[in-house]
Amino acid sequence: MFQPSDGLRFDVYERVHLPQDVADIHELEEIELTPYIQVVRQDEQVLLKGHLLLSGVYSSQGDAVEARTLEHWIPVEITLPVNRVNRPEDITVDIENFDVDLLSARTLNITGVLSLKGIEARDNEPSAAYAWGDEPFTVVHRRDPASEGSQRFESSEDREIPGNPVDPQSSISSERFADSASPEGPESPESLEVAEAERTADYASQD
Repeated sequence: MFQPSDGLRFDVYERVHLPQDVADIHELEEIELTPYIQVVRQDEQVLLKGHLLLSGVYSSQGDAVEARTLEHWIPVEITLPVNRVNRPEDITVDIENFDVDLLSARTLNITGVLSLKGIEARDNEPSAAYAWGDEPFTVVHRRDPASEGSQRFESSEDREIPGNPVDPQSSISSERFADSASPEGPESPESLEVAEAERTADYASQD
């Protein structure tokens, strides 16, 4: 049996640096953070994957252009145990609140809280205030090093909104998606061959 829970919350933290070809920010006129998340049910888990889109309008000092647009994509990947999700279609992603600090004319600091609703708690648990930290769910925030420079900040006409967003109408709460370091990739074929040759040599010496 399942009963509703208060859901999950995650801190969002992102620092954005403007590339060289983007004008400095003098004043932010409009700014919003919108979730575009897909829910995918897998064998033993439910995967929430997508982006948070930071978009806005700003002015640049001494610029003839009245207003410039900006957007920045924050990658999001959350894995939940399947026994905590009764109906994947009931999961909603909201941004409860977020703040943007202009650290310099070329650097922004984004903080907020991401909220997931539609997560279930079993009825044999003492209360909805379950210690979710003990659950085997994971949160991943990865950035592709090869495209990091080009995706830091872009004008709105350079990127299309991804298709099939999972109901971005819900508001988003702010918690920190810690910018977790990407794990090291698999060993190269050369290193695997060397390791195999060493093991073969060891076996030969033992014989």
